[in-house]
Amino acid sequence: DNLPGTVISDGKVMTPIGWSTTSDSEETMSEVPLENKDIVLYPVYKTTTYLSSPSNYMKADEGTEITLTATEAVTWDVNVGYSNATYTKDSSTSLTITAAGYNGAVEVSATLASNPEITVRKTINIIGSKKNAPGLNLLTGTEDAFTFENLSAQAHRYVFDGFEPSSNLNKSGTNFSDSVVKIIGGLYPGLWTNPFDPISTERPLAIWYDYYGTFNNHWIMLNGSEAEDIFKNMGGGAGAGYTSSGVWKKAFYAGTSEAKNQYENVTSLCIEAGVDPNNPQHALYVDNIVVMPYYKVTYMGFDGSVAATDYILLNEAGEIMTSFIPDTSKVDGATGFSLTKDGERVLTVSLEKEDITLYPVTSDEVVFVSSSDAKAKAVDRESNFVIPTAKELGLGNAENFIVWLDTNDKKYYPGDVIPMAELDSIIGKTLEAYCQDASVPAMGFAFEGTSKQTGEQKLSYSELIEDDGRSVLHLNQYQSTYEAANPAENKDPKWMSDMRIHIKNANTKFDPKEYNIVQYMYKVDNMVSLSSGKWSTALEDIKPEDLIEHTQAELIIYYYTGEAGDAYYNPGGEHRVGGILKVYDNGKYNMIEVDMSDPKKGNSIAPWTYGEFIYGFAVDPNRVNYSGDTYIDYLRVYRDGIFTVTYDTNAPDEYSIVDKNVAPDTGRGVGTGYLLKGERPEIEGYIFRGWALTPDATAADVVDSVDLTRDLTVYAVWEEAGYDKAPNMENTASIRSGEDGVNGIRFQSRIDPNTKAFMDEYGFIVARKDVLGDKELTFQFKKDGENKPLYVTGVAYNKDKGIDIQYSVEPDGDTVFTAVCVGIPEKHYSTEIVARAYAKYSNNNGPSFTVYGSTVTRSIAQVARDIQIAGGEDYINNKDYIDSILEKVSPQG
Repeated sequence: DNLPGTVISDGKVMTPIGWSTTSDSEETMSEVPLENKDIVLYPVYKTTTYLSSPSNYMKADEGTEITLTATEAVTWDVNVGYSNATYTKDSSTSLTITAAGYNGAVEVSATLASNPEITVRKTINIIGSKKNAPGLNLLTGTEDAFTFENLSAQAHRYVFDGFEPSSNLNKSGTNFSDSVVKIIGGLYPGLWTNPFDPISTERPLAIWYDYYGTFNNHWIMLNGSEAEDIFKNMGGGAGAGYTSSGVWKKAFYAGTSEAKNQYENVTSLCIEAGVDPNNPQHALYVDNIVVMPYYKVTYMGFDGSVAATDYILLNEAGEIMTSFIPDTSKVDGATGFSLTKDGERVLTVSLEKEDITLYPVTSDEVVFVSSSDAKAKAVDRESNFVIPTAKELGLGNAENFIVWLDTNDKKYYPGDVIPMAELDSIIGKTLEAYCQDASVPAMGFAFEGTSKQTGEQKLSYSELIEDDGRSVLHLNQYQSTYEAANPAENKDPKWMSDMRIHIKNANTKFDPKEYNIVQYMYKVDNMVSLSSGKWSTALEDIKPEDLIEHTQAELIIYYYTGEAGDAYYNPGGEHRVGGILKVYDNGKYNMIEVDMSDPKKGNSIAPWTYGEFIYGFAVDPNRVNYSGDTYIDYLRVYRDGIFTVTYDTNAPDEYSIVDKNVAPDTGRGVGTGYLLKGERPEIEGYIFRGWALTPDATAADVVDSVDLTRDLTVYAVWEEAGYDKAPNMENTASIRSGEDGVNGIRFQSRIDPNTKAFMDEYGFIVARKDVLGDKELTFQFKKDGENKPLYVTGVAYNKDKGIDIQYSVEPDGDTVFTAVCVGIPEKHYSTEIVARAYAKYSNNNGPSFTVYGSTVTRSIAQVARDIQIAGGEDYINNKDYIDSILEKVSPQG
């Protein structure tokens, strides 16, 4: 039971008559034995041919004929399509088709006189014409691709010269055809079309086809009116420079801008690859080829002259358009167009495989467009005009509608009111619906410097720290511990110019066709290279003149289109964001932004949209070979669109000069969780607390992300400076000793209660002067090339942990706190110690930061000597300890 239906195709009727356990059997089975395994049954068909022809293809030369023969009397029905062919019904069993010089598909239907319920059909493909028409594949005369299925060698030569179809041994990806064409090289190693009527280089061509293979390079070449010019346009094609990695891919090329001014006309084309004719595995396979001219649209002016021309064919999704909305901006004063002079206005124009001429008209209307649907709304000059929604107009295809755009991308939001005095600014405009789903993430990818990443083997160390009020990933490059997998390659294991680190969020991937804006926030420091020829020099043998300090270095951001971290390197070349970029050692955080929607912004041999998804990045952040520090604040990918986020500095009234403004984000797409950029405004005497949604907001209202649904302005929140400093150290140091054995040098500071209220933590950081040298004492003072602090720290106050260690509270309310350095060995009694107070501040969604106060530099021997000389109660209370210190040092010490 449940046999499939009858199949009618190619002049045949295939009627199912039963089942078999083999796919190619002509015999049916009445029963099937059960043999302890599952059973697959295939239908068996009885095939009857009612309509036949010598070939399914015929040459397009005018006058060429082909005759179809029916096995019994039929009623004929013929559709010649765009071929302009003629036909003759010779009899009830014979029909002759005559070509008229054009390509196309002739559809023949034959209804059996003996059984009117059966109609068989056959398609005759007319190919090999030199003529062309917009919207039609030059090779077929239809929108269909030129395929090598069931194509005789003779018919193949009607279109292409010198290559024969071969079997498709690699059915995969986009192509599962049985037959393809194989290019393996030779004197002219390309797939050349036969000549066609010249096409002006002003008229773009859209070309696409399936390709597969292993080859060095890949081109589409356009041949001009002079054959020797063919190679001038090499490299302008899709797929240039990389193989298809074992899977059939779709190549695409639109336009002939590379050929412009090189050829008077395009008369043929060639698909070519750099292949080795002596290597049978080194080949390019091609199938399903389309070469389609664009439509020429001529806009006539009111004076009868040509006002403008345009060329159209594909929509933004790369699909062949069936209609379009005329552009009123092409003709001054036009509010619409007709298809004939003085004819009726049309809102949409169908594309019927012929060029189009449009004539201007005027009317008091505004046209609203959604996809291929359009509605005109009359304007009453006696009242204001209110911008409607797409739904109110009854426009289809407007899901996720957000805003209307005119031809200059000016935005008109539903509910906007155009006053009567300004109606002329909108009358005659065509406004197009912009639709984008605001419920999906605005970010395709966001690494915020808050998690360790793979790749540390090429670094001295990496760590997560707070720096300049940012949570950052700190990468240190110095005498790398990296060793190659093959010990024989470890000729130079010390110095590393490639400290590439992979950055990937767990289970994150994004669509590179929709998320294109890559933003990278960084700071670099201490960039030093070894001079040429010194890369393998041992550390102890390096001389000062061997070192080259940099204020600028190279940066490369790679992306990968596979889940494996190393997939960014393939196929055939590295994927790069913006090519080789530059980083600058200017002591500040700097931002790099690259819009990858432009293919030229990435590496041309591995386009951003090569893969269906992008899974992560690999950053080579600082391409010096001796030492360097990189602080990665974030790496983000924003969704692209048409919206702008404006960062209003919102300066206090008394400030007319702003030290630094923040540029707007432009071309952004809507979505949830839009992260505000990491650049910050600067005003002397004020602290930037973050961004808020209203100009009168406070620090409690600060946000670091928003749900973006339209153009947006965020406002800087400021507070007067004063609490953004660490407590100042008193320029004294003292000795502590006692029965508890906690003996050492004591440093002291104080904090007022108002400033303390803002702090999350404060205390001291202490280091040896002979180790610190001329460097600044901060929490980043570490041993070269190692994540080992060269300081000690003591926390006097921590709000979250409930720590509040007080030495005393002064009558004015100030808290006095101290730090005692204990356990100082005798050999360091004369070693100077640097002590510095620090404080940490935070904000809910704004920047958190650590600030450092003044320093006091003293040795315990110096302090002991001063107290001994001064005498008094301090000396008496600590006499034994002080004397023991001074006995161990020289008088000079």
